[in-house]
Amino acid sequence: MTIHRKLLVIDLDQTLIHADEKPFEHAQTKVGEFHLAIRPGIVEMLERLQPHYDFVLWSNSSPSYIHEMLAAFWPEQIPMTGILSRADCSKLVKHGQGEPHFKDVKTIRARFPQYRREDIVGIDDKPEVYANNYGNLIRVVPYRGENDYELEQLTDYLISVANCPDLRKLEKRGWKAAVRKLRYLAEIVDDEPVPS
Repeated sequence: MTIHRKLLVIDLDQTLIHADEKPFEHAQTKVGEFHLAIRPGIVEMLERLQPHYDFVLWSNSSPSYIHEMLAAFWPEQIPMTGILSRADCSKLVKHGQGEPHFKDVKTIRARFPQYRREDIVGIDDKPEVYANNYGNLIRVVPYRGENDYELEQLTDYLISVANCPDLRKLEKRGWKAAVRKLRYLAEIVDDEPVPS
């Protein structure tokens, strides 16, 4: 069985950072006119996932905003396959109404044809932006600037599924439970005595 390289499509706002024009309690720095909190574990996540995944950042924001925010935290040594912005989003029409800023996996495939649909997974705090591609989504808790372990847990999960032949077929709604189980099993193995 051939294992294809995976593509991780990462959302920006409320997934990796929290930015606001007004000061807020957990803001760590200021970038341009925005007060910014960077989610704990970003660099560690990227470093640990780099052997298994390539990275695309897709935000519903403008390209200038995206580049300005990325300059505040994205490590230079971690290559990025591409950046998609609001202009790359589709409009999902439901009941005659358009839902703006829909992230369609077809757009990713058109821009990055070297990746198969089954090798693409997105992380986002808003599942509705993947409405036609739920199989490609891992939902994360929205980040509001507080300290959390979401990216550490997500990294463990993504490493555990990196060799899966079709990421779309995985039940990802329970990804945190899967991480707890992996960690529990690792503790059992670590506690077992080594035979002499």
